[in-house]
Amino acid sequence: MCLPAVKYLSAFNNSTSNLQKHVLRKHPSKQLAFSRAKPGKRTHQANPPSPSKQTNIKDAMTVGGNRRVPQGKIDKIIIRLICEGLHTFSLVEQPAFKELLTTLNPQCKVISRPTVRTRLEASAIQMKKNVMWG
Repeated sequence: MCLPAVKYLSAFNNSTSNLQKHVLRKHPSKQLAFSRAKPGKRTHQANPPSPSKQTNIKDAMTVGGNRRVPQGKIDKIIIRLICEGLHTFSLVEQPAFKELLTTLNPQCKVISRPTVRTRLEASAIQMKKNVMWG
């Protein structure tokens, strides 16, 4: 179809090869002849979109939501966040913070501000003992 060169190529009509794409783009008037060249094969039809190999955010969140994280681990991570981020203890009382935790894990209970303070004080005392008595 492309002149002046003469080349003999073969391809399936329903393949997504470059040959088929070339015929569709450069020789639309020859598409019918191209599809008839292979008896028993169907003419080109738009293939349904193949499923994405990459997980979308909704599916990833669903998978994460099905995993059970112990409440003790959640509490330790919150205390670590407060310490390392130099946040105030009242962070745990903010509605947006509570919404974040319950969205990520609906079974989760948000630790209270007094409990955060008590656990941090206990950790500080333990660290002092470890430093002094090594």
